[in-house]
Parts: sequence; structure tokens; C-alpha cells
Amino acid sequence: MYHFDLALAALPRHDNLREIEAILPTLKSKGYTGIWVENNYLDDESRNDKVANPEFPGNWDLFNLFDLTFGKKRSAYLPYLQNLAALCRRNELGFYLSFWMPRVNSEALEYLRAHQPSAIGVSDAHLEKSVPCLCTCSNGGGLAFISEMIARLFEAIPDIRGIKVATEDNHALLCDPTCPNAHGTTRAAHAGNLFATIQQAMTKASPQSRLLLYPWFWRDGYEEAIFSRLQDGYMVVTKYESGSLQQIESGIPAEPLFDSSIVSEKPGDGFARWCGKVGASRIIDMVPVGTGIDDFFLANPPYPAGCSGGSPRCENPGYARLWISSAADTQRARPKRSSRPSRSRKART
Repeated sequence: MYHFDLALAALPRHDNLREIEAILPTLKSKGYTGIWVENNYLDDESRNDKVANPEFPGNWDLFNLFDLTFGKKRSAYLPYLQNLAALCRRNELGFYLSFWMPRVNSEALEYLRAHQPSAIGVSDAHLEKSVPCLCTCSNGGGLAFISEMIARLFEAIPDIRGIKVATEDNHALLCDPTCPNAHGTTRAAHAGNLFATIQQAMTKASPQSRLLLYPWFWRDGYEEAIFSRLQDGYMVVTKYESGSLQQIESGIPAEPLFDSSIVSEKPGDGFARWCGKVGASRIIDMVPVGTGIDDFFLANPPYPAGCSGGSPRCENPGYARLWISSAADTQRARPKRSSRPSRSRKART
């Protein structure tokens, strides 16, 4: 089996960091190189509020960059993440965060209306009606505000090794051409503005940090608009089997897999296309092996421990791997090491 250069574990739901402190040495011993944090398990009030947390009410909220940098609850959130990053450093594990952007809540809009009204844009991406959003037009004030949030985040948590960023889902809305700040620019151009701004701010705050792009729900024109604006150092998060055909029973037409999967054991067209576009050394595979956010509709399979029997997915084609595994599953789901060196470029962890 192969050792992948980037192997990140998602943490299980927990009430305090003492629970996680006991898990991190096990992750390290199993070959993980870091953890990634996207879910907010701290805020019970938000967890059960369908307005504050419309994506996964009753389960968890998604961390919001505004909440960590300007929000009223940052005094609770930041010490938690700072202490978690310190625990990772003590265990020689990288610390990664994940955000859906540009995502604003009612508190953020209230703050922007009072302090930076030019940072408020307009998007029709939510239920086909216009709603306020954090402006991503070059003539608005939203991009500067995003840069300031990134700077504050790295100032508070300098141990951050990378940030996974996605847009256009989970209420992360880009400005549409009707935004008063658009002046004829397109939503694709605004996507380019967003990712270029995030990468530039990350590089300024921490030159060794890495932007992990997650092209989920990207629209036509996004790829060209985004990649034409990026500098070196980014990676692309993909889903190996997404789009590949799942044949459940003979006589029933095969259907393409929509999301992360370990069913077909075949690469989808999107994975191959991304490898060709950005090169295998920039590819990260999101694998549904535990109880992370992207395993929401999936059971917990015995993977990748069960793939030692020659699974084609374990034949490393030169890309890094992002193991999205619950730390609670590390006894059965773990990165494997090999005496053969990986052909992928070493990811900074």
C-alpha cells in the first residue's frame, strides 16, 4: 500500500478538547498528517436553530469566517480553535480549516450595514430570489473585507497550514450581474475575484499556507475565471468516483454517482479531467470513510483498510489524498504506508 503525503482526519462530534486530546496521538500513529475542521460542534443554540443553521439543523453548524474574526461569539470560538491547533502542533499534525464562502449570516449583515455597507452585494442564487450577500464585485467593498477576515484569522491562529474553500452551496452566495457594484461583470468574474482574494490574503499572512479549492457546484465559466487569477501553490479537492457509473443489478441501467463514493471503484470523468487540467500533483481525493460532513448520507464502510486486495483506487497515480475520516474510525479506516515512495509531490503539512 502507499503512503499519501496529505492525510487529513475530520474530528468526531465532541463536547470538549479533552476528548480530542486523547485521539490525536492515535491519528499520528496511524499515519495521518493532520486534521481539518469545518463543523461547529460548540454552539447548541445555533445547532437547533433552523434560521441560524439552515443546512443541518439538529446536527451541527458550519464554521463561518465572520464568526471567527468579527462575530460576537469569537471569544468562545477562537480559544477552542487555538487550543486545538496547539494540540495538533504538539502531536506533529497539521491544522487545516474549511469554509463555504462568501457566507454571511444575520449578524454579519447587521455589522456590514453599520460599518461597511459597500461590502453588501446582491445574489439571486438562493431559491431564485435576490438576497443580500457579501459582495464579490471588484468595485464593491466585500473583497477588502474578506482579506481583512483572512488576516485576522491567521493572526489569531498562525498554525493554519491550509484552508479548503467552496462556494455556491450552503448559502455561500456570489454576486450576480444585478448587484449595484457589478457594472456589467459576471458571476464567473466574481468567483475569480473571490478565490484570488483569498489566496493573496493567505499568502500575505502565511507564505507557506495552501489554498485547497473545492469545485463543488461551480458554474460554467468558473474554471477559467478562477484559475486565470491564481498563483502557484493551490490544490484541487476532487471526488474520485463522482460521475462514474454505478451498476447495482444486471438489467438495470447504470447511473452516475453524484457525490463521494466507494461503490464503483472507478474514476469519474471529472476526476480524470481535473488531473489533466491541473496535474496529478495538485489533486486531492475526498474519500467518504467516516462521519465527516461529506459522509452525511453515507454509512461508515471499512475503507481503506478493506482495499488491500488490489483496489484500483489504492494504486497511487501521483496525487495526494485527503482522507476524510472520522477519528473514531481510525482502528479500521487508516492511511496505509508502503516501502514504495509516493510519486506525488510532497504537500506541505
